[in-house]
Amino acid sequence: MRQLLLAVTMWCVAMPATAADIRAVGPAGSERIRIDGAVAPGDRDRFAAALAVTQTNGVLIESTAGDLTEAAAIGSLVREALLPVTATGPCGGGCVLIWVAGVARSTRQGLDPGGLADDAAAVGRYLARMEIDAATTAQLLASGPLTPVEAIDLLGAASPAHTARLAKHCGTLTVPERADWQAAQALDTVEAALNAMAGGMGGGQSMYVVDAETERQAAAARALDPDYRRALTARQAGITQCRRTAVTEWRATQPSSGR
Repeated sequence: MRQLLLAVTMWCVAMPATAADIRAVGPAGSERIRIDGAVAPGDRDRFAAALAVTQTNGVLIESTAGDLTEAAAIGSLVREALLPVTATGPCGGGCVLIWVAGVARSTRQGLDPGGLADDAAAVGRYLARMEIDAATTAQLLASGPLTPVEAIDLLGAASPAHTARLAKHCGTLTVPERADWQAAQALDTVEAALNAMAGGMGGGQSMYVVDAETERQAAAARALDPDYRRALTARQAGITQCRRTAVTEWRATQPSSGR
């Protein structure tokens, strides 16, 4: 019995209860690394180990607490590896530091920066490396919980430097062209919904469900020349493929620990 108790005690020391759950999820070749729970000392190395054995396409995170220094270390690896980050649930404290490191980022429930002001100087230096200016940092540290829209409005949905690098390498649609392309996408959505409804009239249950904004954009697209719409769609598809290839190649050249 004494030996059993000693073994259990040693296991508890080696695997602290506060460590985050870090694991690969998704199909082989397109995995993402998932982080759940409070980030603790040692989690940076565990994250690096996961990077080393996973051809990951991004990070999923849900965490409301944890060690800020360790979270910043994970965030540095995320940015170095050019990974997007999605906060799939509550994201507070150190989670915010990891989230903002994503070259593209999204959040389903918003962010809670509570606790970041406890080490404002170090957090400010880290956020500066993540392209967050001093005024935005001050606003973040003084903020309460942010909705998803507020988080994106304040911190942005992508790294400006990464976005500019991709645009230079692959090109980009102009602002008017992008609006027209989005309208063309809306028209495709409306037409698909109409076709589904027509198919359902033979006995299926399909209903036409399209929001008013999509309807408005589709109406604008109908006024565009069909050849122009097709050309825009083809160009955007080429840009998207170019960006995927470029990011894959850039990641392969990163001197990230373990990769």
